[in-house]
Amino acid sequence: MGITHSFRRWYGWWLGACVLLIAAVLTFSAGVDFKSFEVRDQNGRVESIVMPYLAPGWGPGVYRIEGDVELDWFAARRYQIVPDDRLMELKVNDQVIDLSEIPSQSLQDVSQGFHVDLGNYLRTGSNKVSFTFRDFGGEMGMAMKRSLGDWRYLILWLLWGGLAAGAFVAALRKFGVSRSHSFFYFIIFVTSLTRVWYIVTYNPVNHIWSDPARHWEQGIDVLRADLMALTDPIGYQMYVALLAKFTLKIPALVAYCTILLSLIGPWLWYRFFRELQSSKTLALAGWAFLSFLPSWIAIYSYFMQETLMLPLLGAALWATWRCRRKADVSSFVLMVFLWIAAGLTRGIAIPLAAIACTWLWLLQDKKWSKALYSSLVLLLIMGPLTYRSYQTVAHFAPHGMGHLNVIYAQSGKKVIEIASRRGGASWVHGFGSPSTGAEPFKPFSDWKTQRTGKVRINVDLDKGMEDWSREMDAVDMSFSDYLWITKESLIFLFFAESWPDNNLARAVDVAGAAIRFIWAPLFIVILVGLLWHRKKFKGHWMLPAMLIAWFVVQALIPIAINEGRYRKPYEGLAVAQFILWIAVVRGLTRESAPVHRWWSAFAAAIARLRRYKIIVQEP
Repeated sequence: MGITHSFRRWYGWWLGACVLLIAAVLTFSAGVDFKSFEVRDQNGRVESIVMPYLAPGWGPGVYRIEGDVELDWFAARRYQIVPDDRLMELKVNDQVIDLSEIPSQSLQDVSQGFHVDLGNYLRTGSNKVSFTFRDFGGEMGMAMKRSLGDWRYLILWLLWGGLAAGAFVAALRKFGVSRSHSFFYFIIFVTSLTRVWYIVTYNPVNHIWSDPARHWEQGIDVLRADLMALTDPIGYQMYVALLAKFTLKIPALVAYCTILLSLIGPWLWYRFFRELQSSKTLALAGWAFLSFLPSWIAIYSYFMQETLMLPLLGAALWATWRCRRKADVSSFVLMVFLWIAAGLTRGIAIPLAAIACTWLWLLQDKKWSKALYSSLVLLLIMGPLTYRSYQTVAHFAPHGMGHLNVIYAQSGKKVIEIASRRGGASWVHGFGSPSTGAEPFKPFSDWKTQRTGKVRINVDLDKGMEDWSREMDAVDMSFSDYLWITKESLIFLFFAESWPDNNLARAVDVAGAAIRFIWAPLFIVILVGLLWHRKKFKGHWMLPAMLIAWFVVQALIPIAINEGRYRKPYEGLAVAQFILWIAVVRGLTRESAPVHRWWSAFAAAIARLRRYKIIVQEP
């Protein structure tokens, strides 16, 4: 045994040394050097520069930057080009690069630019590179950066990452941490650093457009009371308002707060996993997976409701299973409060909250105290919001008005246009869901929605539900319409890329787009596992019930046109269900507090009835 252990240690050291040598050789062979670069204008003015270049402009006009790029044999061939202001032409070794596939806005994106593969044009050694660009005023410049998505750098990342993982695990092993726990801690550490880097690099303040712009503007304009502000739940609007006031839109402070939110989300789900079952290893595996999950990283580059919803959902689930274990009044009230917060951020939390709170209230004792205090919390929060909605839109909508989404989803149309009025002010909004232009099965198929045309509605918000009811009645969705709308809803929910975090010029977004195909098969696997081990799940059906409720409400009820982004809560629930499945099979579940005596008596009566039926059916 001692000889085997010594051999393994000796072999491990030599393997590590070989990997280190290979990583060092490849790293020193991946050099890129920019030489003899100069900028010139149309009048012949020339000035030597250093790349990357950014300097006060010479006035609006067309300029050319050219010079030599020296490449080692393992240097990157894929690059990120960041122009200031608009790139017009790129030439490498006197060959014009085809930029027709690059979106027009990326050709003048002074923050992130675009990524392009130059492998067919660059060679080892000296390469002549020329940029022709237009400057609109202010600063001008050009940057050519090595793309982290280049396969050569992926190899370097894997080599150095493997070495770092080995060193990290070895260090934790010295403190008595198990090998598996050390590995998961390493994954969490690396992915947390990735989250920090991603948010610093792609700060949400640099991506204020479309839906992120709507959420940002609703937050900073706290008295805004137009149609969209009254349609969206108030929770995320309040978060953005606090964020804007605290940070004053200073990018570094916005990144700091967003980083904290991004890091605390997977940790809260880890706390939930610890309450869900008794194995720390399974909980750490779940934390590592959610921390790694690309779709849970990339979304934090945008002001979107999911950035707050995911941590709140994790916190509400933790409080739910904590209440299941403790069964006291304070834990029940905390659970109710967190579910209210989650529901005021995204409406899909409401059916999950209904199952969790009702389930535990029925099973546990102290019903009157729990009902009284939780109702008081509900009244204190939802009462003012109900009054607020009645004063602004003349009907009860404390969570926000969902009528617009329902009409759009059930109309079968591609675009919706709405004219609204309130208190003498009027607005006209028109938009289309990202799903109407998506190709959910890409790259395997170019299938798209069959939605066409435009639905137009006209509502006076001062009339309460009168105009909304008329417009919803006018939709008149037939059963055949429901079938194809639901079919598309399922397709978009399980297979569409998450929007807006689907910028395929970013490695994390590409990974998120690729991994999306696992979620539909995983849902089927979970259902089969539940049926196969249904007897072992006795006493642990609350989480499966919540998962099924999510599916029914989000996928089968046409209350909105589904998007890939709406899949994110399911991703966390699916991981939790998979962990619970393993725990149930291996006997690692946690016991709940004793159920209330009337529930025990009811269950016993049902059991006796079943036994009686079995007896009378015997010959």
